[in-house]
Amino acid sequence: MTLVTPGDFKIDMISIPSVSLKRKAAQSGSQFAVFELTVEATSNSTKLRWNVHRRYTDFTELHNKLTRSGINDIPDLPGKRMVGNYSPSFLEERRAQLDDYLKGACDSHRAVSNIGFMNFIGAVQFIDQVKEEGDNMTSFPYTFRSGRYSPHSSKSVVEETSCHAGC
Repeated sequence: MTLVTPGDFKIDMISIPSVSLKRKAAQSGSQFAVFELTVEATSNSTKLRWNVHRRYTDFTELHNKLTRSGINDIPDLPGKRMVGNYSPSFLEERRAQLDDYLKGACDSHRAVSNIGFMNFIGAVQFIDQVKEEGDNMTSFPYTFRSGRYSPHSSKSVVEETSCHAGC
């Protein structure tokens, strides 16, 4: 799959190989899932590869931005689930659904040319527009993913469990 986007930038591959269950700092104890996106692209004949980390709410925000922009040739976003949404089987199912969603969105030239989409995949630097107002996607640096960093305190993230494709 080669997708043409603004300028000489092309998305060659996009996937969600894994999802991790994170636990916020010990005082709150709440959990959240983080989906790891892998993007391979070509810019000015240079092959690029990077990872971006997004929560389900980031996918919801992206979907809403695309549909508000009149981009309706994208798949439906998998629905939110309130109970049992941290079980390994559900996380793997959700990872696969969001992977299909992204690949379907990439079939839309209008979607992959949208600044919100480019920001979502961490490629906004490849287009000639400034970041959209209110574009607050969640990106997690490696140190946060590995449990060595907590943005709210000096305490580390307490627990992490991972589910890779095929788990």
